[in-house]
This record gives sequence, structure tokens and C-alpha cells, in this order.
Amino acid sequence: MAGLDPATRAGGPTSETPAVVPALTSSGARRTVSNPRQVRLTAPTLVQGQTGNVEVDLEAQGDENALAFSLSFDAAKLVFISASAGEAATGSILNVNAKQAAQGRLGCVLALQANQSLSAGSKQVVKVSFQAAANGNAIVSFGDQPVPRGVSDSKASALSADYINGAVAVNALPALRIVASAQSISLSWPASATGFVLQESTDSKMASTSWTPVTATPAVANNQSVVSLPMSSTAKFYRLYQQ
Repeated sequence: MAGLDPATRAGGPTSETPAVVPALTSSGARRTVSNPRQVRLTAPTLVQGQTGNVEVDLEAQGDENALAFSLSFDAAKLVFISASAGEAATGSILNVNAKQAAQGRLGCVLALQANQSLSAGSKQVVKVSFQAAANGNAIVSFGDQPVPRGVSDSKASALSADYINGAVAVNALPALRIVASAQSISLSWPASATGFVLQESTDSKMASTSWTPVTATPAVANNQSVVSLPMSSTAKFYRLYQQ
């Protein structure tokens, strides 16, 4: 636990277990001036209430078998939902420590099968799903609690790596703006609000089953999605619906 002994594999009844990730000591090379091996976070832009994935990408050098890391995040803005192995880590073993997720800390350990390594290149290794709870930028950063960060090869030897943090941009729920004229109505909302569809209803009680999508294709002008519709003698209601 103090990092004084070399990392070794534990044997099973019929075969050795996948490589474990050793905890790095304070002298372990986690950051260098220019390290080609990088572990970085790719964060999405979300609106309040929306769920999206923070991707953990590894710039692999061809000898990586396992990695471990902790993520620190603002629990007032992001709610942890789940974590899964990424596209490049099919068949791997992912262990997640979410006991401190309510306090904004999450630990992950990912290991390929014994004697396997990732091929060189940019690899998506883990996907962490969050729900946006409040507006504003939410920094997601690598840490060492509850799991020390590290990368190892198939012999459980530590590999140096740089760690690059990310930030989830959480936008407020979009507001629908309606401007009426004698002949038409114009409906607009922020173009950045992806995942929303414009719906209409003729039901004054606006029952959930009465809403149907507006078929007109929005145009984009001045960072706004705009739909123009002819004025109708029938009263209609409009809303933005998050898919």
C-alpha cells in the first residue's frame, strides 16, 4: 500500500488475473513537459436536466493494459448516473467506486484481459454519464481519491502519462419566443439548444397526448432557430420538448 514493493499479479486456480494498476508514488511521472501518452476528458454541452457522457480518452502508445483514475466534479451541478467501458475497451473489466459520488468523487479501474494491450492511437476507454442539475460550467478533473490514478502495461509496470481535465457546460433551459403578425407567427429559441423539438397542440387543457411535432424545418439566424408559420383561425399552443 505504501508503494514500496513491486506490483505483482495474483494467480487464480486456472489462470492469472488481469493486470492491476499500481498506485504511483509522489515520484511517479504523471505529468511531463510533453508526454505522448495522455489521458484526457472530453465533456459535452448540456442543458439543465439533460444527460450526457464525459468521455475518458487515452492517447495510447501501444503497450497499455490497464488504467485507474478518480474524477472530481461539482455535485451541485452534475449527478453521476453510470459508467461503462468505452468503444476501444470491449471485453475489458471495469470496476467503479461510486460510494463518494454524492460528494463529487468517483473512482474507476479498467483492465484488459491478461497479456492484451491497446493499439496505438486515440482510444475511448471509459464513458461516464452525468445528468446536468444546475446551470454553469462544471469542471471535471482527474484526482487520486478514492482511486489513485495510473496507467500500466501487461506486466503491471507503471507507465507515465499526462492527465487533461475537462468542463461540462450546462446551459439554462431554452425559452420559446413567439412574435405574431397579421399573417404569420414566428417562433424562435437558442440554436445551441440541441435535443429539443417544437410541438403544437389545439387542446386548451394541453393534455400530454395532444402534442404533435411541428413539421416545418427551423432556419438559423443570429444564433436562433426560427420557424415561421401562417396565422390560423384555430387557437394553438406551442412548446419546446426535450427528447
